[in-house]
Amino acid sequence: MERKTVFLGDSMTAGYGVSRGECWVDGLPELAVNRGINGDTTAGMLRRFRAHVLAEFPERVVIMGGLNDLGEGLSWEIPAGNIAKMCAWAQREKIQPIIAICIEPNYDEFLASDWAYLLPGIRSIPQKLAALNDWLRRYADEQNLLCLDFAKEFPRRIPDEYCRYFLDGEHPNRFGHAILREIAREALYS
Repeated sequence: MERKTVFLGDSMTAGYGVSRGECWVDGLPELAVNRGINGDTTAGMLRRFRAHVLAEFPERVVIMGGLNDLGEGLSWEIPAGNIAKMCAWAQREKIQPIIAICIEPNYDEFLASDWAYLLPGIRSIPQKLAALNDWLRRYADEQNLLCLDFAKEFPRRIPDEYCRYFLDGEHPNRFGHAILREIAREALYS
């Protein structure tokens, strides 16, 4: 029997900048419902949790977000708290929450891009994202949750320069998404 998994997130989940079928969520072995929205924050994900997760009656939900919160200048504790609330809500509804940790941006390109003018908190993102990712790993471990750690696994799997796998320093290109799909497939379906 096929298990339904909802993937809740932002542009990293939605597949910003790649064609249909190239996003890492596309082509996963089980029924995968992509509920990524470009530009979303964890507060937005929390607001739409009932409609985009609970209404689907999934067995699992993969939750990945926080970078946009940090870009807006928020502390890492804000997305951490929202993700913890979503995990608790999923567990109350007998849905297995899975924490996903997004890949680290290619900071050289990301901090020099147009994003630097659009996001007020961009310069503090590297330190805040490191703190958020550390917290997510600890939280997943303490709560005995599966952790899909793209931030650790992605750099281990790229055969050449990190920057070749990004569109704009933040969003992966189709080659980056292919690696993310491979990581997700191994972590979620093996």
